[in-house]
Amino acid sequence: MKAGKLAQVVGLFHHSYVVPMIACLHAEQGAKFVTLVNRLGASRDAVTMTLKYLIEKGIVHKNPGYGHPLRPEYVLTREASRLGTACVSVLEAVDRFDIGEVAFRKWSMPVVLAVGHGASRFSAMQEILGPITPRALTGTLRDLGRVEVVQREINESWPPHPHYELATIGQSLLPKLDRLRVAAA
Repeated sequence: MKAGKLAQVVGLFHHSYVVPMIACLHAEQGAKFVTLVNRLGASRDAVTMTLKYLIEKGIVHKNPGYGHPLRPEYVLTREASRLGTACVSVLEAVDRFDIGEVAFRKWSMPVVLAVGHGASRFSAMQEILGPITPRALTGTLRDLGRVEVVQREINESWPPHPHYELATIGQSLLPKLDRLRVAAA
C-alpha cells in the first residue's frame, strides 16, 4: 500500500464518534441530536463536533423534511449510504470482539489496515499513515497488542528489530476495514 492511501480512513477515525455515528444514522435511517447523544453515550459537545465534521465532509446533512416530531433531524447523504453499511459492519465486529475502548481511537483502525496490508515495520507504518507521530504509533501498537489485535515479534537477526502482524482478531477485522476504506474513497 502506498503512502497516503489511508487518508480517508484516517479522517473517519479522526473523531472517535464518526464511525459509530455513521453506523447509527445508517441503521436508523437518520436520528435526532438527542438520540445520537444517548445512543453513542457521548457528550453534547462531542456529538456537535462530530456532526459538524460529517456535514463539512458531505456525509451527513440536516433532514430537509424535518419539523414533525417523529422525523429524524440528521440523515446520511445519498452518497454516504455505502459508507454507512461499511460502518455498521465495523461496529458489529468491534462489539463482537469487545475492543471498543481501543478501536475508535484516532489511529487504531488505520494501523490495523496498514499492518494488514504488509507494513510490518515501524517505519513502513509511518510512511503509509502519513502524519502519525512516533509516540502516537508506539502507543497505538501497544494498545492494539494489549487487546490482541496486533502481535509484536522480535527478529533474531543482528541488530534485532521488531515486526508486527495481525493476530486473529485483527485478521477478522481486516475485510471489514477494507470495505470501509473502499467506501470512503
